[in-house]
Amino acid sequence: MKKRTQKSQVIERYLVPAALFVLNFCAVHVIYAYSTNSWISLWHLIALTAVLVALTFALALKNSGFLVCSITAYLLILTYWW
Repeated sequence: MKKRTQKSQVIERYLVPAALFVLNFCAVHVIYAYSTNSWISLWHLIALTAVLVALTFALALKNSGFLVCSITAYLLILTYWW
């Protein structure tokens, strides 16, 4: 049996659940923006969609740097355009 490394434990215990939590909010945000046409500008919609794709790929790859960057990107977009 392989012993888990400290890095993989951090990814599995903290980063993946946090990314799933943020991905849910991001998906609802994107669906709401597309359905109500309430986005501020076209760049806002492009940024939201890009972050949704980045979060999805980060979860698929389970890369810690990519997970942290994509979570941070969504939080920045959320605070900037709030």
